[in-house]
Amino acid sequence: MRQLGATAIALALAAVWFAAPLGAQLPMANATIFEMTGFIQNATLDNPADPFSGGTLTMNNHLIVIPRYTIFQMPATALTWSELFTKAPAPWGPAQTGLALNDTPKPDFTFEVLVQGNRVIADGNDRYIAGLVFISNLSLQQHQGFISAIDYASGEFTVGGSRVRLNDPAGRFGRAMTHDERFTIDEDNPTVKTETGFPMCLPRTRVDNGADDALCPQGNRPAGKTIFTMGTPAAPTMAERQNPASRTAVLDPWRAAPLEVGDYVTVRGAIVKDARGQYISAYAVDANLGIFTAPGTQPAYVSIDVILMGTGPIDDVTLAQEGAKRTRVEGFTTDFTTPVSISAVDVNPCTGDGVDRLWNVEAIDQGPPTGAVAGRWRFRPGAPLFDLKGFPFLPPTREVHAASVGGAVVTMNGLSAGEYTAPNFEFVLPENRGIGSPIVPGNFETMAFLAQGSGPRGGGFTGQLAPWPGATPPVRNACAVVGPDVKGTSGATVSLDGSQSVAANVPTGAVTFKWTQLSGTSVTLINGNTPSASFTAPTLAVGAPNATLTFKLTVTAAANTAAPVDSRIVTATIAAPPDTVKPNVTTPTTSTTLKRGSPLTLSTTATDNVGVTSVTFIYTYTVNNVPKTGTVIAAKSTTTANSWSGTFTPSTSVPGSTAYTFTAVASDAATNQATSGPVTKTIQ
Repeated sequence: MRQLGATAIALALAAVWFAAPLGAQLPMANATIFEMTGFIQNATLDNPADPFSGGTLTMNNHLIVIPRYTIFQMPATALTWSELFTKAPAPWGPAQTGLALNDTPKPDFTFEVLVQGNRVIADGNDRYIAGLVFISNLSLQQHQGFISAIDYASGEFTVGGSRVRLNDPAGRFGRAMTHDERFTIDEDNPTVKTETGFPMCLPRTRVDNGADDALCPQGNRPAGKTIFTMGTPAAPTMAERQNPASRTAVLDPWRAAPLEVGDYVTVRGAIVKDARGQYISAYAVDANLGIFTAPGTQPAYVSIDVILMGTGPIDDVTLAQEGAKRTRVEGFTTDFTTPVSISAVDVNPCTGDGVDRLWNVEAIDQGPPTGAVAGRWRFRPGAPLFDLKGFPFLPPTREVHAASVGGAVVTMNGLSAGEYTAPNFEFVLPENRGIGSPIVPGNFETMAFLAQGSGPRGGGFTGQLAPWPGATPPVRNACAVVGPDVKGTSGATVSLDGSQSVAANVPTGAVTFKWTQLSGTSVTLINGNTPSASFTAPTLAVGAPNATLTFKLTVTAAANTAAPVDSRIVTATIAAPPDTVKPNVTTPTTSTTLKRGSPLTLSTTATDNVGVTSVTFIYTYTVNNVPKTGTVIAAKSTTTANSWSGTFTPSTSVPGSTAYTFTAVASDAATNQATSGPVTKTIQ
């Protein structure tokens, strides 16, 4: 029966299948993914006056729309589409990029672009719209070899017959020089380094004439060694940071190590022409050197070499898709005893602040005999230990942060040693399940840095890509950005600052504002429906404790269905009028005559406009022409108002007829003090 049932189902399905016309195509989806790699043929800018302007890109004879607010990745820096033009060197910028085959004059070499986006059909338009853009000289272009010569006069070196210069506009790793700042090295996360991640440099001085570079000292390269551990000198003093030449430590991990003739290096960079011919303008140099730092010490260096990030499936159960869930991060550290944390970096679209979303803490390869490569770490999560379908691996981010659990410190070269932030160059987007099945769209809506923006940049705020690379733009949330907590005084006007929300919401559109008090003495908000409100602080008594009031700003977008957004809580601390009035305190009285070894009760009355907090009796006397003094802490009476008393017992060794002088000192909470008149008693 089971076999007959299965046969019947198969025949029924066959009938349905063949009822459809053979060769019929499914309707074309409104959005389908594309990924293209090719040379830049042409590039245009929509509005040169707009720092976030989009434009167009032609590659492989396809016209691709570059949306407004696009931030794309160069080999070691990120730029807006407008900056691709404005930062172009002469004779191209700011009207041309100097990277397109159609530019005038035509560039000497080709430049590669990788675009991931969606083909979108909407409102009668059929357009290729970019979501992610990566531009390079050639992404796989590199060369390797031994450094055969270093020209310290010009700041370049030779690798296998090829001239190489560091494209280092700020002079972080060598002489400040650049042919094109768009192809710069990474000034903050060393791209000139050893395989272990230790920063390398090319001396800025004439080392061949005996002039050492204090930030790239020869003492950091022991002769004949390619694998060694740095020393453990003390951290640099402020004087040494201001005058690096005063630091004499050798094998100093606080400073970079110089490249030398004989080093085997991998060089990546654009080919450039000058009067002498061609050279490589390098944005990355990796030296085959094993420089380590002492276990458990600072600074230790971390680097990232590989990032692969899956974006997960599209939120649509009707699509036959294969959601990409692969994630991988690999790198090195100079301290193979200290683990490294790996995190995605979530960026607040309203403030630009980055927050680590921890993925894992990874142990370091110890090297032989128990390991493979000393200093290497690999994070390759997979089932069943890791679920890559959701948090914390999704949503995808633009950058990944690796950090030594030992912490980070700033070196003399200005690097934050112990951490490394790298952009992701490889997002794995969803794919259609099965050959011939409908093409799925790219899920760019899962990428907050595209859907919401990345915060302030260049005086403005980034926003959602426009036009959106998809059938339906996601909701762009409003921004509620407030200033710091505030302080005020009793009865004074106190301002609440949400003015940054105005610029932050330019990408959002029209919004409404509302300030709300959350706690504290109730006050009336003035202009409470504007970005910046104010109120009159409550009146406090002189010397009263500070009052604390809390508020929040709620911003609601008018043009979409996004929920209202609340700011962080703003705390207003209100200070009472200062108490400058000293207490009143009477001359001490005594209970009995003063006798050696017998207790004597000292009493006084102390009053204050706010309240006396303490009374101390001070006594002085002279023995053998030597002045002496002491104190007695008074206690407040529980029965008599404003009365304070303490007990004093003279020493039995004090000579007879010794005179003691007593005074009382009263203090209040504002540290005001008053001293009474004296009273003198003689030992009987």
